Amino acid sequence: MDSLSPYPMPMQGTWDEATKTMATHGVGEDPPGNETKSKMVVVYNGDGSRAFTMYAVVDEHEQKMMEVRYTKAKTGDGPK
Repeated sequence: MDSLSPYPMPMQGTWDEATKTMATHGVGEDPPGNETKSKMVVVYNGDGSRAFTMYAVVDEHEQKMMEVRYTKAKTGDGPK
């Protein structure tokens, strides 16, 4: 759920087994109701970490909006 937009954005994409990468593209609406295009990429790394990157696609140019890196906690590193 994206709290910045009340509109759904259906996404379609591909999985690349060789690079462990999922890339999706979609078209939706921004809050004023204008068409907006997005691309989302998730790269799964061999160590259990992954990186999620979201792009806005404006005039066929990708603009990075955010990047989130996930790292698995090692056993015993959790909250006490």
